[in-house]
Amino acid sequence: MEIHIPSKTEENNELEDIIHTSDINGLITKLCGLDRFVLTILTIG
Repeated sequence: MEIHIPSKTEENNELEDIIHTSDINGLITKLCGLDRFVLTILTIG
């Protein structure tokens, strides 16, 4: 599976990240863990 994630930088440049995975559940689990980590850091700081 190939997932395309468009984004913009602070300088307003457009980027497109491409993630290749055959384990969509593993990818979702890792992204949820990253989300919790970021929320924890933002609430502490």
